[in-house]
Amino acid sequence: MANLSPQLQAALAQLAAQPGVTPTQKARLRAAVASDSRLVKQWNQDASR
Repeated sequence: MANLSPQLQAALAQLAAQPGVTPTQKARLRAAVASDSRLVKQWNQDASR
């Protein structure tokens, strides 16, 4: 699994904290984000801006 930057983790946590988001949705989102290392690299860069 790819390493998510602290900024990307914070962004995902903020999204997951929205009303109506279930624990299953949160877990699936993290799994989907981490499934592609090239995208994780780009998202880590984007989240740091």
